[in-house]
Formats: sequence, structure tokens, C-alpha cells
Amino acid sequence: MPNVPMAFASPLGVPRALTSATAAAIAQANLSDRLVQKPDLVVDPADWLAKDDQACAPPSLRTYLVHESPRLAVVPNFLTDSEVAHLLELARQSWAPSEVDDIVDERQPHAVAAQGILRRSAKHRTSDSYVLEEGQTETLRQIEKRLCHLVGMKLETLERLAMVKYAPGQFFKVHHDGGYRPWTVFVYLNDLPAGAEGETHFPALQLRVTPRKGCAVMWPNSGPDGKADPRLVHQGLPPTTGMKFGVNCFFHEKPVRRPALPCDEETDHTEEELEDEDSAQLGWNLCS
Repeated sequence: MPNVPMAFASPLGVPRALTSATAAAIAQANLSDRLVQKPDLVVDPADWLAKDDQACAPPSLRTYLVHESPRLAVVPNFLTDSEVAHLLELARQSWAPSEVDDIVDERQPHAVAAQGILRRSAKHRTSDSYVLEEGQTETLRQIEKRLCHLVGMKLETLERLAMVKYAPGQFFKVHHDGGYRPWTVFVYLNDLPAGAEGETHFPALQLRVTPRKGCAVMWPNSGPDGKADPRLVHQGLPPTTGMKFGVNCFFHEKPVRRPALPCDEETDHTEEELEDEDSAQLGWNLCS
């Protein structure tokens, strides 16, 4: 078994120490990359765009299941073009090299940046990052509310959104977002040229998601037992050409920001706009 970094993404999107099961999954994923195996399933959210005339939910919440167990879904039109442009403008002059955080206890509170030892790791992560402030603008507040509505959790559990940028050749190797995070939503902020790679790769599922502007991919990080699901280890593959932009949206199991009203109050969309209220609260407005 090769010697690989044992890490998972912290609230700032940087790795921390892993449980042995998840570390083993990462080691296996790194080993599998060097073995001959059947090709990964490539999921392109563009394949669902033609179906978005269905009225099963508002466009920003129409969810398509792409993997059953563990459940992984895409939301093709989660952000509008203007919202994407707004997020990119917020980060335009503030990018800094992404860092990794060495912390042993994955159950630490959300303010880990002051608790661990931040360092750059060219072997594990070479992207750039920028962490937005909570509710920094009205547009961001609306996006945060929509995220909460999508996964059925309260605003207090949503960590600060972490913007990421990958230049050609930059990567984030296999990692896990942590079992203490019930949900991860990753939103792509641009398209890449055909054949430029840069997918989000889930090696244990043999699945890759193609970056598409405004599309979100979402998954639960823990299993029924509440522990980190090692099948959800993933990596950000390097684009071969063009810049890749995205935003990490992590939900914590405990409140991580000042108390606020539940996200289902004062949201963009009324309950009448949703075909299935129970499904919406679980984060699965599933369309066929």
C-alpha cells in the first residue's frame, strides 16, 4: 500500500486528519489510479439541461440522481449567469494559494483556522482559494438560503462558502470532506473546453462529474451510522487547459454561525412552487 496523505477537507476546504477507514479508501483510490480497471462513468450535467422544462421544482432546485448508494445528485441550473459573475467578482483580487490544515480531531468546532497549523502542500493541493464572508452581499444571502433549501438544513449550519480556482495542471488530490458534515454542495462557476478534463472524481464510485457553469453536485458525507462514508472520497482533477472555478458549500452537523431564522423562511421560492415538499426538505427534488 503506497504512502499517501491522510487528510480531509476542513471548513476552509483544507485537509485534516482522517479515520482509518477513510484513509484506507484514499490509499486504495491512489493505488487504483495505477491499476488497469474499467473506465469511470462520466456524468455531464449538460445531459439534463434539455429536461429542465419539467415542472417538478424551480430550476435552481431540480435535482437529478446520478448514483443511488451512496446518493449523489446534480442540479444543472443552481446558479444564474449573473450570480456566477457576482461570486467571481467578489474573489477577483483576493485569491491565495490553498492550504492544508493538520488537525487530529475531525469533530473540532468550525473555527479550525486558528486551531491547526496551516501550510501549503504542493503534493496534495495546488489550487487557489478565497473564503467569502457570511451573507457578504444580498446576492450571496440569496444563494445561501437556496443552498439551505436544497439540502433541508438551517442557515446556522452552513459554513462560509469557499471559492476555488484551478489553473491548468493544478489539483486537489483524493480527500474526504469529513463525517461531521452532513452535506457537501460543490458548484461549478464556468465551463471548460472540450477534452480539458478537470472533473470532480469519485474513485470509489468510478464516477466523474464534468464541470458545467452554474451546476451543483451534492452528496452526503456520512452513512446511516453517522460516520464518514469512505466511498465519498474524491479529488479535483487538474484541467489540461483553461481555468476552472468553483465554490465549496459545506454544511456542519452543529451551528457554525450566529443564530438565524430557519432557511425555509424568507426563501426565494414558496412551498407551492415545489411539487413535493417532503422531498425538498430532504434535498432531493428528484426529476426523472
